[in-house]
Amino acid sequence: MKKLNEIPAPLYEIEEEIVQYLNNIFEQQEKNRVINAISNKVRSSLLLDRVLKNIFFEINSLIDIEGIGLFLYNEKTDSLDVGFKGYKGCQIDSIGFNQIAGDVVDSLKSGKQFVDNTVEKFFSDKSLVEKINSNIEIKTFVITPMVYRGKFIGLIAVYGAKQIINSQLDLLQNISDKTSIAVFQAQLFSELKHKNDKDQNLYKQAQKRDEMKNEFLMNISHELRTPLNSIIGFSKILASRDNENFTPKQIQYVNNILVSGEFLVKLINEFLDLSKIEAGVLDLTYEWFNSKSVIYEVMSILYETAKEKDLNIEFDLKNIYINADKKRFTEVMYNLISNSIKFSNNNGVIILSNKDLGNSVYVEVADNGVGISEEQKGNIFNKFVSYAGAREGTGLGLPLSKKIIEMHRGNIYFESVPNELTRFWFVIPKDYTCKEKSEQQIEKVGEKTNI
Repeated sequence: MKKLNEIPAPLYEIEEEIVQYLNNIFEQQEKNRVINAISNKVRSSLLLDRVLKNIFFEINSLIDIEGIGLFLYNEKTDSLDVGFKGYKGCQIDSIGFNQIAGDVVDSLKSGKQFVDNTVEKFFSDKSLVEKINSNIEIKTFVITPMVYRGKFIGLIAVYGAKQIINSQLDLLQNISDKTSIAVFQAQLFSELKHKNDKDQNLYKQAQKRDEMKNEFLMNISHELRTPLNSIIGFSKILASRDNENFTPKQIQYVNNILVSGEFLVKLINEFLDLSKIEAGVLDLTYEWFNSKSVIYEVMSILYETAKEKDLNIEFDLKNIYINADKKRFTEVMYNLISNSIKFSNNNGVIILSNKDLGNSVYVEVADNGVGISEEQKGNIFNKFVSYAGAREGTGLGLPLSKKIIEMHRGNIYFESVPNELTRFWFVIPKDYTCKEKSEQQIEKVGEKTNI
């Protein structure tokens, strides 16, 4: 067997190259293992402070150097704000990009690592350079950008009196590459959490204001109704007495007081009902009644108003009994029919109909009046909105009707072609204990009305 000094030189050199090659492979495998372990640990949390803390301690355990700082990019101020620091000497909390050399800024934002043995080439702000140099000795100054999908999100600063080797520079770059996504995700999570907390706080404030508003409206409505009822009562007495002692103008004044008082009471009642519904304190009183009879009763109340316009009222009503709040059902029908009369042209047509949908009842009011413009359709159920440019009315009838129907677990719909066909229809369960209803039946019946 040949001794080592007897092995030919070329063969000995080949053996050394093989050993070196294997050592490189093992080193690379170990580096990959370390980097992956760091990446997994850092990405195990979505809390930004914890992510930055993990990055800091992993770098600190691998690289023996005095100063390590993690800075995050602030787009609003175009500056770098400290995210986590653990270094001696100068305590820097924020660095403006105007304090950094212009060519270095461009290099950082493109993801290139900055390495030098001084801070002079990095900072353009001389006073900052003097401040740093007066507090700590620097022989190594390394800035490694954190970039995710082309977006600059911050940097890792490593500096001190100790030298740093190339393998450690590569390690810093690999740590930055692997942990940038964790920092980005943590920032995004923090922003979303902050926005959600802010939205929740705003929602609670709005809810509180709404509750206070509803309570105020309910209280003031009760206070106003008492004197108004007295005014209306005395006005009716004056209007019903022998008018010999009144001049025509005085009679007109009494009638104006009566009409205005009744209008105000109606407005206050609608305010009060809406406030109760929105506050969740309006209770429905259910009873069985004939929907056809109620619609006829409402029309009889409004008959004289319709007669003034020579309107042709058509009925397509069936005896359909429902278990609902009769008073509120009557209120909805009054609002829909009075609107139809109000916005009908002279000699117009109004059709009142109902249909039995099995578990539900379908009710429709249709006319060929002025209708609703496209601009108004999106706001028709909003409070204080009157369609067709009407100056009369409270603008509360439709939103109140919608709320009442929804309290009955129903829905209200409408369609309008100005001066041709305008119709409102709603569907509610015939019995409030039965929740089922057929949307196909609703659409099928809704297609049948023609004027």
